[in-house]
Amino acid sequence: KTIGILGLAFKPETDDLRSAPAIDIIRSLQAAGAKIKAYDPIAMGKARKVLSGVKYGHNAYEVARGSDMLVIINEWNGHLGARRGRHARGPGTGQKAPPDPDYSGWPQYLRPS
Repeated sequence: KTIGILGLAFKPETDDLRSAPAIDIIRSLQAAGAKIKAYDPIAMGKARKVLSGVKYGHNAYEVARGSDMLVIINEWNGHLGARRGRHARGPGTGQKAPPDPDYSGWPQYLRPS
C-alpha cells in the first residue's frame, strides 16, 4: 500500500524534527511494507537527511494522488485548507466507500479501534 503523510515536523510551521512522531510512524509503516509519500512545506529538507525510501511531493494534492490512505500528522493550514472530498471516498463525496481494509499486518497502535 502507498501511504501519504502530510506534516513531518514536530509542530506546524517549523522544520523541527526533534521528537517528531512522523519519523517513527514512517519507519513503522515502511517496516510493514508500505510505500511512503510525504509533504511538509518546510521540514522536507531535514527529513531527507533522516528518512530513506520516501518520495516527497511538491504539495498535499500530489501526495494524495495515488495514495491508499492519507495521514495528517500536524495541522498545517495548507493541509487543512484543502477542499474536502477532492481525493476522499466515502460519505459526503458521492462515491461508495471502499471495503474495510485488512489491518492484520499493521502495528497495533496504527490500527483503527
